[in-house]
Amino acid sequence: MNIDQLLQPLRSFKDQFLYNPTLVGTLPNTYDGVIVCGMGGSLIAARMTNLLFPELPISFHNSYGIPKKTEYENPLFILSSFSGNTEEIIDTYTHLKKHSLPCAIISCGGKLLELAKIDTIPYIELPKDTHLEPRFSLGYQMISLLSILEQQSLIERLRDSVSKINTPECEQIAETLVDTFKDSFLVFYSSEKLSPLSYTIKAALNEGAKIPAFINILPEANHNELQSFIMNESQSYNALFGFFFLSSPFDHERITKRVDTMKALYEEKSFICETFIVDETKIEQVLSMLYIGYAYATLLAHKRNVDPYQTPFIKAFKESL
Repeated sequence: MNIDQLLQPLRSFKDQFLYNPTLVGTLPNTYDGVIVCGMGGSLIAARMTNLLFPELPISFHNSYGIPKKTEYENPLFILSSFSGNTEEIIDTYTHLKKHSLPCAIISCGGKLLELAKIDTIPYIELPKDTHLEPRFSLGYQMISLLSILEQQSLIERLRDSVSKINTPECEQIAETLVDTFKDSFLVFYSSEKLSPLSYTIKAALNEGAKIPAFINILPEANHNELQSFIMNESQSYNALFGFFFLSSPFDHERITKRVDTMKALYEEKSFICETFIVDETKIEQVLSMLYIGYAYATLLAHKRNVDPYQTPFIKAFKESL
């Protein structure tokens, strides 16, 4: 498969944001916040939506059952499962039903959508014929979430910003990252606010390129993890690890100082480092960086001769459960 064929699924990214979902059923009249329940790629869209639109009352749950405590008095639970068969989220649904708590569902199908139809739960059915992995269906999921929240003006802002993304330029940057880091295991660092973005790129490398990658948040990482890459004055793990910093113009000044200092010290020890400045108030910048990360994972998969769109070991694990 040549590079153009390999990147074709990713290149549907911008078109996804033109999606017009249909909400089947009626949402509750009043709720003071939303708790999105999902795992892996099915929760990424909610976290990215929260990053881009922090004014929205969104929190998250990514485990079995339901949260013991929430910050809302009358929350609406949105169950997000791309496949509709995510074990943890089906378990969450059973608990919500038991306690008669309001919810809505975003899914392509599976058991979860079947339950929604049987129990007359409001739902959006995502396109089934895209053949995309959940992490590559971000646009469909973000638009669906914003539609449930009745945020048409934010949808229009999102669409306008996405239309301006220069995908060929993003792919060129991704190619340079493949050359820069070669086979390094990447460690991503950012502040808390940019962690949804760094986590999403990290996960794309795990699933797509089939390579270990890690993430930590500043300043916490400086209190323990910092030391682990340096054995002593003359020995380090620079042959194994590279560092990928995502920095915001709105980061606390001491976090900015920490990024600069970490990079300088790591480079003294011959680690490869790369820093990207991302203004989280500019949708185009955030989603361009995301596209770069997705393209990087896909191109690295090609170099490593692995399929970026299949996760057979994860599938085998789920089947074994």
